Amino acid sequence: MFNFKQLEALYWLRELQSFGKVANRLHVTQPAVSARIASLESQVGQKLLERTHSSISLTHLGEQIADHAEQIVNAQYVLLDSIRRNEKSVLRMGMIGPVALTWGRDLHDRIKEIEPDLEIEFSVGTSAELERELKAGSIDIAFVSMHTRQKQSSSDLALAYDLGWVSTPGLAHGLTQPLSLQDLSRQELIMYPQTSPLYSPVHDILMRPDAAHGIRHHASSLTTMVEMLRLGYGFSMLALAVVEKDIDAGILVDVKSDVTFPPLIVHCLFQTGHSRRPLRMAFEAAREAVRAFVDTRTRFIRIVQDKPISATNT
Repeated sequence: MFNFKQLEALYWLRELQSFGKVANRLHVTQPAVSARIASLESQVGQKLLERTHSSISLTHLGEQIADHAEQIVNAQYVLLDSIRRNEKSVLRMGMIGPVALTWGRDLHDRIKEIEPDLEIEFSVGTSAELERELKAGSIDIAFVSMHTRQKQSSSDLALAYDLGWVSTPGLAHGLTQPLSLQDLSRQELIMYPQTSPLYSPVHDILMRPDAAHGIRHHASSLTTMVEMLRLGYGFSMLALAVVEKDIDAGILVDVKSDVTFPPLIVHCLFQTGHSRRPLRMAFEAAREAVRAFVDTRTRFIRIVQDKPISATNT
């Protein structure tokens, strides 16, 4: 008989593609994850994983079991969430880095003004990670970058974050702006992790035949990138609102370049059926927080869509 821990390990292994990440996700050791998978394979009498030095893939049977495991895991999370909500009122919000580092805290404070007894938990990660959390019922609402794979309900709130190249004044000094692709690609550049939606656009530009080959540093998170920028490791392209205070203080500069990118579009996702009163309240608080932030504290974010959450989505 399969047990929940075995199925949970297989499901998250398919999602995260790493024994180490699964161990962190489940708060166990990596050998414990391996033992659960080995026990499951022993029970079914077949291999469920194909492993190489650089990747993990599931066999056909492994995919079938993982599909069923996903339903069981999600049901378990929803049940635990329901029990927890009966004990206390908790709202769990997901945000990508640019939201958390701009108006995310304002949203927290606005919600606490409306519902002082409501506990708020934040989860900050990539859009892909947050969508998995939303699908699993681990978070209630998420502010993510817009792309085409989303299956959850989407609200009518969308923001455009201006993207630009940034460095310290010292690194930009003496360079003729706007920088051409050749000039920019010769510089030391701080790159996004591959899980970021901004990794591919930057990487693809730098792989063009007319781009020069320079030193490339790699950061694991947006906050790490920002700190590396402040320390003068190189140039990077990011949402300018994240470092707006640094730009205004002269710590960093907005470097003009011929290499430009369209704005990062951020919108709100939620699971249909999860949007009881706290969710509707949180969405309306987000609309208010965004409007106040855009009107008074930034020149690098624009509201491109803003409508109340519809009754059909709740």
